[in-house]
Amino acid sequence: MTHPLSRIYRLSSKFNFRRSFTVTPTTRPRSKWLLASLAGITLTLLSTRTYLEAQQKVSDDLSLQTKKYQRSEVAVHTSEDKGIWVTYQNGVYDVTEFVKIHPGGERILLAAGKAIDPYWAVFVIHQSAETKELLESYRIGDLLDAKEDPSFVPTSIDPGLQKLFENDPERHPSLIKRSERPCNAESASESLEPFVTPNQLFFVRHHLPVPKIDPESFVLEIEGPDIDRKYTLDDLKSKFEKTDVMATLQCAGNRRNDMHEVKPVKGLLWNVGAIGNAVWSGIIFQKSFKKRCQIIGCLERCWVQRESRCEACSIRRG
Repeated sequence: MTHPLSRIYRLSSKFNFRRSFTVTPTTRPRSKWLLASLAGITLTLLSTRTYLEAQQKVSDDLSLQTKKYQRSEVAVHTSEDKGIWVTYQNGVYDVTEFVKIHPGGERILLAAGKAIDPYWAVFVIHQSAETKELLESYRIGDLLDAKEDPSFVPTSIDPGLQKLFENDPERHPSLIKRSERPCNAESASESLEPFVTPNQLFFVRHHLPVPKIDPESFVLEIEGPDIDRKYTLDDLKSKFEKTDVMATLQCAGNRRNDMHEVKPVKGLLWNVGAIGNAVWSGIIFQKSFKKRCQIIGCLERCWVQRESRCEACSIRRG
């Protein structure tokens, strides 16, 4: 390999630097400075080229190690037995273990064996660096390029998915949105000053769209041990006593932004407003349902009304 300084000497000869400068005690330091600068530039260029070549080699090696999958191969992985796979952009991910802890429950199975891109385009809460970083931890390979994959079929966002959020109500403009769909928004700090947070200023926490409720056809079903009851909306309003309860609710992620500044954490970066105190109105079914006797030693399947006596153990329940 030719020494870089010899190349500089030839370069200086080509442009006849010696004719441009008369080497005298005054100009000698200047010519030395010029040669030193050219040498530095050359060494920098050589080092940069070597670095880029090394990076390209590493990239090529990684490409050779990355497994490539046809879309038809991914499509068969839709159950826990076979593994639950999804794709995102050009990546393939085995999310079998993640399904058990997915905040949205088994709804993730809607995308099993397919691309999650259309779902993430609607549920934009997933469009965060933390979520994408978590997904990358389950990556097992890449999709074949569409031109090379005989099973490739173009996909588009399902119109049904786009309509999922059409029932979302208009939110108060003072709410600070942390995600658009589904809506997750916290109260402004000024909204928390009153002891009771007004309803329209209360923080919003959703994993899913707001459902459409038809008051005429709505039915509440309650099931449990020896319990199977159904109530219409009119039943709930007319047959039960309305009760008001004051309670404070707080999202577990409240002030997560403060934690994130100390050490990066995953999830919506709430500030101080994912909390509120309100008066909640509803029905206490406990007053209406029969209860199973929980007295230790009572082995009977006895059922008692509130304020009645258990016939099996003769102990008054209050």
